[in-house]
Amino acid sequence: QMSGLKSRLMKAQAAKYEADVANMPLNAVLTSLATAEKQLKSFVDAGNVEAATEQELYIKALNARALELQDIEPLLGGQVYDLAKQKISGGN
Repeated sequence: QMSGLKSRLMKAQAAKYEADVANMPLNAVLTSLATAEKQLKSFVDAGNVEAATEQELYIKALNARALELQDIEPLLGGQVYDLAKQKISGGN
């Protein structure tokens, strides 16, 4: 039951972050992303797992917004793998 509660809380937090960044211009997103990544590193270094997990959600929301603003489609896991395989084999 506790696991389900944590899962719902994480989904709610992710939705909040998505709403927070929904109207940010690209320069604000990139600045926030740089700051958030530094904060994530300090949370990880301090062993603060909860704060690091929450910060990762914020970073994901910022990354999604940055891709959206640059009109870039996010790659899915399989697509990333296929792209990497093409580069390794010399394909385009």
